Amino acid sequence: MSDFVPPPDAAFNNWQYQLVDALGNHATAWGIPATAVTELQNQRGNWDEAYSWVQDPATKTKPRVLAKNEARKEYVAFLRAFLKQYITYNPAVSDEDRVNMQLPVHKKKPTPVPPPSTMPVGKVDISVHRRHTIRVRDSVHTGRGKPPGVYGVEVWRKIGGTPPVSDEEFVYAKFSSSVTFTLDYSLEDVGKTVWYQFRWVNMKNDPGPWSENIVFAVIGY
Repeated sequence: MSDFVPPPDAAFNNWQYQLVDALGNHATAWGIPATAVTELQNQRGNWDEAYSWVQDPATKTKPRVLAKNEARKEYVAFLRAFLKQYITYNPAVSDEDRVNMQLPVHKKKPTPVPPPSTMPVGKVDISVHRRHTIRVRDSVHTGRGKPPGVYGVEVWRKIGGTPPVSDEEFVYAKFSSSVTFTLDYSLEDVGKTVWYQFRWVNMKNDPGPWSENIVFAVIGY
């Protein structure tokens, strides 16, 4: 919702008056809380006052023009958030209502991206001392990139000791939006074995299943 606000102040002022009146008149039918309507009207009052000062040449000073500009900026930000929360995908608001309010018509809410259903397969390169370079690919999808709907990969590990026998032994180590990344280790970790497991996550940070195989490597000098 980025192009529906009229740029000129006069056009914006007329538009917002009709919009706020419509929102207030239909608040009950559209499920808008009374407290939200009150805040909307308060925001309009702030704009009204700032805008009124610059309509008279006698009171149109530079500080009041700046105050008007700031008031409009805050008001527009509030309106965008208000409309997104209560109007944009509200099934009680018809397309005709949106057209009458000079708002965009959205046919349906975007389909949410589900959590990943596949798992990463990891490989560790130990050719650089005290550094593990890790590359992951998908267990199902071909190619070197991430599968559709995946934002990145979570890396969990266990350093030293005996081989892990449960997920609880792993500690979160890193998130990477790339399929190739590095993990560096200190001198005191040299000679220890590190066990890794991975899982994809989507843009909402919803995780997919754990990697089927646990990858391990020794930290070298």
